[in-house]
Amino acid sequence: MTTSPRPFVSYMRGEDVNGYNLTASGFTKPTVVSDKEGLRMKVPPQSFSLRDVVEFSDRNILIDVIDVALQSDMKMPLGQFVDLFLARPRERILNVLSFEYSQTKLASMVCPPHVVKELSLVDNCWSEDDDGQRDDSFCDTDCISSSRPNVQKYCLMSMGDSYTDFHIDFGGSSVWYHILWGEKIFYVAPPTRENLEAYWRWNAMAENRYAYFPDLLPLCETDENVPGGRPMPQVARLHMKAGETILLPAGWIHAVYTPCDSLVFGGNFLTQLAIPLQLSVYKMEQEQGTAERFLFPFFEKLHWYASDVILGHLKTYARPMALVARLARNRSGGLKAAY
Repeated sequence: MTTSPRPFVSYMRGEDVNGYNLTASGFTKPTVVSDKEGLRMKVPPQSFSLRDVVEFSDRNILIDVIDVALQSDMKMPLGQFVDLFLARPRERILNVLSFEYSQTKLASMVCPPHVVKELSLVDNCWSEDDDGQRDDSFCDTDCISSSRPNVQKYCLMSMGDSYTDFHIDFGGSSVWYHILWGEKIFYVAPPTRENLEAYWRWNAMAENRYAYFPDLLPLCETDENVPGGRPMPQVARLHMKAGETILLPAGWIHAVYTPCDSLVFGGNFLTQLAIPLQLSVYKMEQEQGTAERFLFPFFEKLHWYASDVILGHLKTYARPMALVARLARNRSGGLKAAY
């Protein structure tokens, strides 16, 4: 069972979702917006179909496809996946979560909520002058590439009854999702110390697919919305419908069930507001041997760029000093913890 989402979630109007407000609040709760107006976000109309996805990208492009029943992934041409999606009857339930389309014509039709650009380390800290020639001996091996991380534009195509088990997005990154059509049910747990410790224990289990993660969580305080006032796990159920948008903060543990065929646009971003948490997630990913393709690209390099930006703010007082001091403490504390 799950608790009411109210204690866990902020419900906001699109025009109120901006960098200033989320920075002031710390952006520590999932933020749900029922109407995209005011978000300064660009998405196709709800009539946009999977055939349109193919038309504005490339039928032959290889994408990662998950077989939901087996919870295994495979490579498949986009066109073949869409053919299987539209075929009746279906032989199996397939799910696509990571079609990154920034190099296709589809990219011009989608723009994340403006607040993503305001908060994103990539948008605010990545050096546009990086030619791959600087001395990057201090960071991860992929730093020799000069490619900018492209993780803000994903197309998610899910058959009904798809399920993604509990996880933390790579590098503890924050996430934006817009449900173009269909529905998604999120099961979310805050990144408290106890919850994170339980998550990493569960994630390290050889057969964790047979263990129900919420059973490992401590019980939260009694929820007045639960009949009988029974203590409940720290997991909230959040039912998202077509036209709604959610911003999920750094480190939140979540699972997603898709009750009906759905098309979603979303993406990931790291922020200055959660540097210690992002570093701790990255450290645990390394300790648990996460494959490189499942890590946030250029994670270490990006955080060093962020250090340069924060240092510049300290020197020039270009931002309110209380905020700069908090960001500096976050960065230095995170570095000490990680290294």
